[in-house]
Amino acid sequence: MKKRYILNGFSTREDAQKRNREFALKHGLNPDSTTKYMFNVHCLQQEEWGLEILEDNLSLLDESEKTQERLREIPNRPFVHSYVPMVFRYLESEWVDEFFKTGILRLSSFKRFHQHKDEQRGDKNEGSNMIFGIGTEHQFGAMTSNGHDAFVLSTSLTYNEELYSDFDVDACFIIEKPHEFMESIMKAIPEFKGLNFGPCLYKPDRIIQREMPDFNLDSIKSDDEPNTNDLAKLFNQINQASGLDVLFSKTNVYAHQHEYRILWHTYLDPMPEYIDLKMPEAAKFCKKIKLNIN
Repeated sequence: MKKRYILNGFSTREDAQKRNREFALKHGLNPDSTTKYMFNVHCLQQEEWGLEILEDNLSLLDESEKTQERLREIPNRPFVHSYVPMVFRYLESEWVDEFFKTGILRLSSFKRFHQHKDEQRGDKNEGSNMIFGIGTEHQFGAMTSNGHDAFVLSTSLTYNEELYSDFDVDACFIIEKPHEFMESIMKAIPEFKGLNFGPCLYKPDRIIQREMPDFNLDSIKSDDEPNTNDLAKLFNQINQASGLDVLFSKTNVYAHQHEYRILWHTYLDPMPEYIDLKMPEAAKFCKKIKLNIN
């Protein structure tokens, strides 16, 4: 991997670009070329600019520019970016129209999901999972219930007109900029705690099993009473085994929905079944989809 350097010491962008132009001509660039400069220019701090120099081009620099004061290597920091795709929200047309007109959007909850009577929208086991932690010599199992502190928006990774019928709705909008959308909603959540989002995990059952080689019975014993289990330590082991899977686990019967779920957690207690937010700025990151009716 070729090294990169910053050549600093320019008080203005114009000064940096003037030297940049000299480098381009010195490198053999045609003076009449539409490309005027050779290197990227960066604002390093107030009233200081620099040029990003590749290792192969260090020979173009004057000796006075090769000093430790003027030239420093840029550490290699590989980027890691998560991809959040555009997602689709299927809804009744009156609520889609209201969202784009006034910014009012309803966020539901797992408790609300339990109450839906139709099979496609209702899931009485939402948030409930069976957890198994498998240690070298011992294992443990626990039933858990999670996500009941969150307002939830269910979206889909796919646009399919058959989903209109499955969800019994007649409209849909696309969230074109999910990050910006989630952050704008975040500002309106009362007593906001945190955010989780991602695609749902579909399996035949709601069993989460994870290898935990460090788990043994001594690891959950009380420090004060060795013959008694410490519930805090036990819950910590359960959380390690369950991870975030508990928030996104669904059975295969729902796999065709390709759900992408967003959860805004809150400290509210008691937790309401839903909340209606008025966030017109959130609609700026979305676009209404016109249904093709044959």
